[in-house]
Amino acid sequence: MSDTAEKAEGRDGWFVDDRCTNCDVARQLAPELIGEIDGRSRMLRQPRDAAETGRLHSAAFACPTRSIRHPGGRLDPALDPFPLELDDTVLLCEWLLPGHGDRRRLAAAEMAHRMRELTARGGVAAPSGRLHRRPLVNPARSRRNATPCLPSRTPDRTPRAPQPATRGRYSGDVSSRHRAIAAYRISSVIPGGRHRKPAGREVMMSGHAQASHIEGTLVERGDAGYESLWASMLWNGLKPARFPDVIVLAASERDVPEAVRLARSRSLRVSVRAGGHSWCGSPLREGAMLIDLSRLRGRTVDPDARTAEVQPGVTGRALVSELARYGLAFPLGHCPSVALGGYLLGGGLGWNPRALGPACAGVLGIEAVTADGEVVSCDAEENPDLFWAARGAGPGFFAVVTRFRLRLYPLPSAITTTAYTFPRADVEPVARWIADIEGELPASVEPGLTLATAGPATSTASPRPTVVSVTATAFADSRQEAVRSLAPLRACPFAERALARKEDEPTSFEAMYDASDAVWPAGHRYAVDTLWSNEDLGTLLALCGDAVAMAPSEKSLVLAPLAPASRNPAHVRNMVFSVLGENYVVPYAVWDDPDQDGANLRWLRRTMDTLEPLGTGHYIAEADLTAGLSRAERSFTPADWERLEALRARYDPEGVFPSYLPR
Repeated sequence: MSDTAEKAEGRDGWFVDDRCTNCDVARQLAPELIGEIDGRSRMLRQPRDAAETGRLHSAAFACPTRSIRHPGGRLDPALDPFPLELDDTVLLCEWLLPGHGDRRRLAAAEMAHRMRELTARGGVAAPSGRLHRRPLVNPARSRRNATPCLPSRTPDRTPRAPQPATRGRYSGDVSSRHRAIAAYRISSVIPGGRHRKPAGREVMMSGHAQASHIEGTLVERGDAGYESLWASMLWNGLKPARFPDVIVLAASERDVPEAVRLARSRSLRVSVRAGGHSWCGSPLREGAMLIDLSRLRGRTVDPDARTAEVQPGVTGRALVSELARYGLAFPLGHCPSVALGGYLLGGGLGWNPRALGPACAGVLGIEAVTADGEVVSCDAEENPDLFWAARGAGPGFFAVVTRFRLRLYPLPSAITTTAYTFPRADVEPVARWIADIEGELPASVEPGLTLATAGPATSTASPRPTVVSVTATAFADSRQEAVRSLAPLRACPFAERALARKEDEPTSFEAMYDASDAVWPAGHRYAVDTLWSNEDLGTLLALCGDAVAMAPSEKSLVLAPLAPASRNPAHVRNMVFSVLGENYVVPYAVWDDPDQDGANLRWLRRTMDTLEPLGTGHYIAEADLTAGLSRAERSFTPADWERLEALRARYDPEGVFPSYLPR
């Protein structure tokens, strides 16, 4: 363990002892304080206020092995936020016996979900999601004769043999109350392997699939090929240990309502992926059905109307190429393999944003499948509330979008870039200079700063130093217009101190996509977070520069695009997406060695801990939603969040589509 981790877990403060079995109950209840490091839960840092101390008490009392330890010794029962009386209303499950790792994981996730409901609303969460206050468990029922419980909505009445009487190493520390709360859904996982199917599931699911006429592929947890398919659902090499029960590879738009109805018949929640570029792995939900839309790649262009209809699996590179045939463009994402489904739902911070706004501003309408399996069309006139939410709700959107109608723009014929690279010591004056001249740049210029380790062409030192780069790209219609647009940068007062420079160099979308691939290579491991801020850009980037200099990986970086969603309020009307600050920064932890997961995750959290006191919110599409329960809410204005949650209750009252992680 690193010195920092040792300090965080010093016995003069809260710590996690060796009994930890690496379930994620505590991590879900106190995600900013407890994280997974080296295959077990560890303290990331000590609590800073009463609220954080309260969350640690919740985590400690919820922990099945009581391994979250208070520096004062035993926990005070009076501070237990989950006290339960006991009776004989629920049978117990043997989910804590040795070898029942899946039972632990699934039960832990379910228990944490129930605990959060209880904390937020009072009472005890019932299987239906409603609350009741009746007791939960018979204390007289011992672990030795416990019987597996049944799913809450579609019980399997197949008799099952009792489990052998095996005593776990820490069984004496496990409260029956934890087993009872977790018992509602864990019957879908049985001993004998991480992805074994429950008895009876194969016949029942296959029958449903045939009856619902799904044209694509349906793969269940436990099927041959599940592991490799699961791994392919996220582009990020760092994947969370969350396993859907069913993955449906949709072959057509018709498959989507069929899959939603199938999930409802099985009491499964539904998550969605298009390209799998969610940094925090939002599509992977434990025990859910994951609908993969990546095969839906149809697109049609109407050059006369300057519109296009596209399916969610279309990638940025594919659409750029298609639109160029007609002399048209759209503000697509900076990474070529990002699919439009998640990109547009999250708002879409892409090319030429100061002129065109967020990508969702160019969404004219959608076709979507609601929680009851109904196909609906939405635009400013038809189902306007759902259309409003679809423009920026991101991974918490409560429907499946199967088609987008887009407004297109003329293709710029002279894309041109100017860039300077300076030593990190110059970051404050450089940041203030570019912020000062932003107003002199035409809206068609996209400026931004990058803090990163110098490339070999810039420095041959070992280790290579941290540098700050200023890049501005003009999306112009002629060479003369582009050069004129970038003129304010050629007056850079620090030009003589630049370590590298290029001025007025022609480029293209294809060339910029190739450069992006070099910065974010496939197969690497990534952890990312975002922050809007009204702090002075120089102050903000000085802190970021210090952080990058301390990064355990030379591949890590911080981006600070200027006005990444435009400063024109007309571009963000009639959408839940909001610009939440004057400035915006994105720290990226990038590495390729799994043994360095802990060090890089800690670096990201330390960096965000430093920056967050200066923050005003997050960007929902790239925020690390697992870092705290407030992450999603702080990605919207208070009024928009309230409206969004009201619409969720209206369109998805049964919670078919899960809300934002870590919920």
